[in-house]
Amino acid sequence: VHSQQFADLENPISKICPPLLEAALRGAGSGGLQVQALSTLHGLSAWVVDCLEERKHSEVIEKMLGDKAGDTADSEIASVQLEAIRAIATGQPRPGHSVLGMGTFRDGQSAWEKLAHEFVEKDPSDECLLYQNATAELFAIEYLADRKQDYILSAGGSMARFMFT
Repeated sequence: VHSQQFADLENPISKICPPLLEAALRGAGSGGLQVQALSTLHGLSAWVVDCLEERKHSEVIEKMLGDKAGDTADSEIASVQLEAIRAIATGQPRPGHSVLGMGTFRDGQSAWEKLAHEFVEKDPSDECLLYQNATAELFAIEYLADRKQDYILSAGGSMARFMFT
């Protein structure tokens, strides 16, 4: 198959992959093992930026903003998490930092995983949709599963683990 044939398709994942996935699932399920898939979350970072800038809505961010506005211990945690997820989503260090380092990823992990869950529910990538349409259910978010620079910029390095039912 020539790459031009793929370029002519509006969405190659939705056109080509379902029958291939179905065949793979038939073969994989015959051994009695739980079939899983690990999906990219391309677009997660852009979606988080859109939510932070109120072009899209996120219950997770709404809760953090509410917590930040309060006068409790949760307000400091929310403030740190909001800075961290903004840094992860934009690829830019937090204010007062010179690099986007492991401390930022540590501080943002809990919030980023919740945002990734919300992204899969509200605005999933084509690959997530492929698995969801084939009876897979989101099982977990694998944080920093792919640490390649371009994928860190696209999805904060996170991937979605699906289990097929």
